[in-house]
Parts: sequence; C-alpha cells; structure tokens
Amino acid sequence: MTEISFVDNLSYPLEKEIINFEGDEPFRIYYNIRGLFKDIFELPGKDIFERELNWDATAPDKKFTVKWQIEKKIDTWTKAELTVIAKGIQNSETRKGDVSIVIVPTFATKVEMGFLQATFWWMYY
Repeated sequence: MTEISFVDNLSYPLEKEIINFEGDEPFRIYYNIRGLFKDIFELPGKDIFERELNWDATAPDKKFTVKWQIEKKIDTWTKAELTVIAKGIQNSETRKGDVSIVIVPTFATKVEMGFLQATFWWMYY
C-alpha cells in the first residue's frame, strides 16, 4: 500500500496571517477564543487543544504566550488544521497592553491506496 499526502497552505501566498491588537485587556483572548473555535468551526471541545500557556506574573508588565491547535475532520481522508499563537504583554495596573496573534491554517489529505489507484490519483490531481 502507498500513502499519498497533500498539505495545502490556506493563507497562500503568505505562510501565516498576523493580527496585532493594542488596547485594554489583551489577555482576554485566552477566555474567549475557545468559544470562537466552537462556534466558527462547529467543533466539540475535544478537538481544541491548548498546547502551551506561559504567563509571567512576577513583573508589572505581564508577558503571556498561548498556543492552540484545532483539527476539523472534513471526510475520511481530509482534515483542516489551524494553529493559533497569541503573544503579548499586559500591565497589571492599567490593564492595557498589546497582543500579536499568528494564524497558520492548513488543509491535509492522506490517502492509502494500491499502485493502480495511486496512478489514477496522481492523474486526477
């Protein structure tokens, strides 16, 4: 059996999308993003993974980094993957700060097939 894998970057021609925000309470993204993923991508909570959470609580300007990854199954062979990384800083007194949000969307198809099927698959794509 042969496995063929196609991975498409959905933010082409860029490798990632970047959103910058400066204002009140940038860390609020941490509390709101899970609900956005559930609503926008129609996902159950088990498909949303929080890969990293760093929060520096020792300084008045608190730095934070959060990384989420979601997987949405499209069909038997295909899934959409989204990685979101939020890095920012928030002042503990004024509650103001900034955050930079990096979004990396991909679309992956993996198919396992025999030689004859693989030949037609490459001709089709």
